[in-house]
Amino acid sequence: MLSFRKMFCLHPRHGRWRIVCLLVMFCSVATPVSVWAQPSSASLHTASWRNVPLDAALQQLIDRTGISLAYSNTLVRDRRVYCQAQDVTSEVLLRCVLSGTSIDYVQTSGGTYVLVPALRAPKVYGTLVGTVVDAVTGEPLPDAHVLLADAGAGATTNPAGRFAFPEVLTGQHRVIVSYVGYQSVVDSVRVRKRGVQSLRVALPPQPIRTPPLIVDGLQRRRPSTRFGRGQQSAEALARLRSSGTPDVLRTVGQQAGVATARVNVDVSIQGERPGSYLTLLDGVPVRQPVVLGGLLSAFSPLSLERVTTHKAGFPARYGSHSAGVLAATHDLNRPDLSHASVSIDPVSANMRAEARWGPTARRAGAAAVAARTSVWPVYEAPALQQRLESWTAPDPLLAAQWMPGGSAGEGSFTHQETSALSFWDVHGAVRQALTPFQTLEASVYAGVNALETHTAALRTGAPDRVLAGAGRTDWSNRLVQMRHLWAVNARTTLATQAYISEGHSQMQVGMLDVTMQPTILEDGVRVVSPPLEAMDHATQRNGLRTWGGSATVDVSLTPHYQLTAALEPKAYSASVRLRNRFLGALAYDVNTWHMASFAEVKASWPTGISATMGSRFTYLPARQTVYAEPRALVRYDASAAWGTIALRGAAGLYRMFVMQSEVSNTGPMAAVPTMQFWLPLDASLAPPRAYHTAFDVLWEPTSHWTLRLETYAKWQSRSLTIDYPALVRATPFADARAAPLQSVGQASAFMTAARGRSFGASVTVERAQEAFAGGMTLALQRVRQRYPGRFGGRWVPAPWEKPVQLDAYVSRSVGWGVRAGARWRGSWGQTWALRQSYYDYLALTETSVLPEPLNLRAPGRQQLAPYRRLDLTVRGTWRLGTTNVYVEAGVLNVLNRENPFDWSAYPAASGYAFQKRVLPGRRLSALVRLQY
Repeated sequence: MLSFRKMFCLHPRHGRWRIVCLLVMFCSVATPVSVWAQPSSASLHTASWRNVPLDAALQQLIDRTGISLAYSNTLVRDRRVYCQAQDVTSEVLLRCVLSGTSIDYVQTSGGTYVLVPALRAPKVYGTLVGTVVDAVTGEPLPDAHVLLADAGAGATTNPAGRFAFPEVLTGQHRVIVSYVGYQSVVDSVRVRKRGVQSLRVALPPQPIRTPPLIVDGLQRRRPSTRFGRGQQSAEALARLRSSGTPDVLRTVGQQAGVATARVNVDVSIQGERPGSYLTLLDGVPVRQPVVLGGLLSAFSPLSLERVTTHKAGFPARYGSHSAGVLAATHDLNRPDLSHASVSIDPVSANMRAEARWGPTARRAGAAAVAARTSVWPVYEAPALQQRLESWTAPDPLLAAQWMPGGSAGEGSFTHQETSALSFWDVHGAVRQALTPFQTLEASVYAGVNALETHTAALRTGAPDRVLAGAGRTDWSNRLVQMRHLWAVNARTTLATQAYISEGHSQMQVGMLDVTMQPTILEDGVRVVSPPLEAMDHATQRNGLRTWGGSATVDVSLTPHYQLTAALEPKAYSASVRLRNRFLGALAYDVNTWHMASFAEVKASWPTGISATMGSRFTYLPARQTVYAEPRALVRYDASAAWGTIALRGAAGLYRMFVMQSEVSNTGPMAAVPTMQFWLPLDASLAPPRAYHTAFDVLWEPTSHWTLRLETYAKWQSRSLTIDYPALVRATPFADARAAPLQSVGQASAFMTAARGRSFGASVTVERAQEAFAGGMTLALQRVRQRYPGRFGGRWVPAPWEKPVQLDAYVSRSVGWGVRAGARWRGSWGQTWALRQSYYDYLALTETSVLPEPLNLRAPGRQQLAPYRRLDLTVRGTWRLGTTNVYVEAGVLNVLNRENPFDWSAYPAASGYAFQKRVLPGRRLSALVRLQY
């Protein structure tokens, strides 16, 4: 018997053959191909085909609906289907399947549908849309990179994992899809006239084995999309850092143009003050990104999927902030994890568990929970002990302000310190598919930590005088958010979100001057621990609660233009309390709301040029003003025989509507040098304002070599800082507890406007292969600030400026699942070498200029010694039955350098002598993680 497929290879226009073939087809049955589709009732059907061959989709349609269908194998060959329909009849579903395929149908009197070529001539353009998912879990992958190679166009998937090229030249196209931690996939698709062709790409997981400085995707995509941001994967976030435990912010600090402050973990993004960036977790602001006085970042590393750093020139969609944005997202599906993971290191214990359910897209869901806690009560890590001992070293000049008569006297101190620290944080996230095209996500986060220190100090040459100091610092963060993602149609997605976020911090420091007999001292110093409330103490408190929401629509207008717009209402409740000997006592409270929005257009052309232009608009009811933030960037990508090159230029205006600042600690034995606080703007202060420009170049001569140049320039025409000249008393209070409380109604009573400017460049060279990886980054920067009423009104180097920084790493596989690596970091030229409190308080209480080198009115003249550190690590992964074992061990600061982070000064016979506080020396660290 002649099969209907061969019969219909004859030209379907020949009417006599059409009748014969139709009769043959009634006697033939085609083998069905299974695709995702499900009937919702006896007569209505729900189905979704994405980049499925038309022949397979038709066979599935026949199998599920029982429809009588006749067609030619030649007619349906090389045609793809993109169709989504819910609760429709069989004929409507057939019409959806044939949409965009240039095929029509006729119905015979017997009810059979016969497929025939469409009579209309094909159009020049069609539409290509699709979804990128995890091949194992089916989870949508946002921010995946899709390259339409032969058309020279690129796109990035939205939060639902969808992408669109609205107008693509008809014909066959090659599509390249890449994503961090997954194998790249190359596929082909034929775009038909006026049709909406679908491509569902499932990326197989592939863990990244090399230890990159910046993980921002794989090679096969538009290279310029890497510019302006850096991305750290879940694997990189979970590795050991210099604190002896995985640390999110220290991982971020390894990027080009991003520096970690020496004293604490906080980072500086391209010349901006540490802490002045905006931290987002699942799109929700977190105002306390560090814990334990800056020892650690606030997030459990096992909870996060990635952290993206948006640097100078970032687009309008990422928010209003003058420095940059750190965007972290919870991780709901880890390909190498079936049930749970536990890890232990010298500082913390970590746990993660997850579950998945639902065999179909309609019912599919996933949930994960992660937690971290301190192991200090069980094991006091030597590295943390060293750091706390150094931080609590008594400062003679500050101690003199707390002692009767205010005389520092001669000689330094020896001291003994005891500490109690605790921290924990817990993360939870869940995703549930409501329909094949709608998803609901929710997450919660809570973190609480406390640090308490007690110090006793004995002055050299005065064994009967003991200074007892105490300090207590508490932080807490909480957030709850819910987000709904809806793929409205092939061109439009809608995302809505609502959240509550709050952060609270409190710091108290005190000192007591005690006269004791030498006979009762142990080892030269005895720790005296009277209650903190019994001491003369200083207090700093801050609380900020934010209620917010957003509605974001993403529309593919044409093949070359994409529009994104959003509305973001926010409400705030905040307070700050300051009390110390220099400032007196201040109280400030504010309740307000903002209405923000943005509109942004992305355009791309086959020439390799793409552009993004947009603006943010924020209405401040307190000032009855709408503030605009226009921004634009242009990218260019080209390939030639000598490799791939990409260029990026960006510029924009950036404002801040929640001001961030910090108050220096006045305690002479304080473990925490500064306390950050956040407050929304009121009517008394105009928003901070900064202008960014950036220009970047990327050259990839081969698939293994990368050369990157990043440059930036920033002008902070208005920034807000504590108004120390107006607040610091020429004669400090003898007892801070006696200072009368002053309630202020406006933030301008304690804040003032400053100016800043910065520019810099970094050059990165990297080589990446499976067995070997290595790279080096040289970063140069110049940062200047002008503080009103201070330093003679001159431009002075910023305290966080690192004029020269060099970072290098190598990593090599040594076999048996083991990889060895080394990392070296050095920086030169950092100024403001004395304690921060000297410049903020003592410089304003002294009436005469102190002799060199203790000239507090010229901070640029006190320069720290160079910082250098070499770390060696070995890590390996092995499979034991159903359990994966990951072990990492390292020798940190192999050269045992005493890297200083500031100086203390004390009077001596020759004038002034200096005592440096240093970071921990050589130490061992290890991490063990089990996954099953």
